[in-house]
Amino acid sequence: MRHPHSPRLLARLAGLPADRRGMAAVEFAMIVPIMVVLFAGVVEITNFVMLDKKMIAATQSAADLVAQADELTSAELSDILTAARLVMAPFPGDNVALGVASVRFDDDGDAYEDWSDGINGGDVPASASLAAGMGAANESVIIARMTYAYTPIFGQLIMSPTQLEEFSYTRPRTAAFIELN
Repeated sequence: MRHPHSPRLLARLAGLPADRRGMAAVEFAMIVPIMVVLFAGVVEITNFVMLDKKMIAATQSAADLVAQADELTSAELSDILTAARLVMAPFPGDNVALGVASVRFDDDGDAYEDWSDGINGGDVPASASLAAGMGAANESVIIARMTYAYTPIFGQLIMSPTQLEEFSYTRPRTAAFIELN
């Protein structure tokens, strides 16, 4: 038994390859998901690069501000660390852990940590080994270390949350050592 609409349906199907109406809509529907993923990737990479530049600037600022002093109080050092954290704007400061350490070199040129301090749990682990070979006897080196808990803008769609780290090394400008009182 034949269906009465079969010849008409077959005629319409036969004419489909020549029919160009709606082709742009189909192409658009196919390309939109690709464009959305590309857009999200570009936004994420741009944000990541901006964050890296901010981390470099903040870490260098902290080390440089400490290096300009002859001696510091704990309150002054805390202010410097807070100011360096503010350099991270517009990124959230709660994700920043920043530490600064002064590494001295004794008469034999062996490095040891003189003092260190940080905010939000920031520290400079193994600072003496990090500074090995960077100074001469009876000198010092200032090391700043920042970590940032980075969560991607688009969640875990493109990349998973990660811990970023940046170091900055500098020498005191006006004295061989910077005293922390």
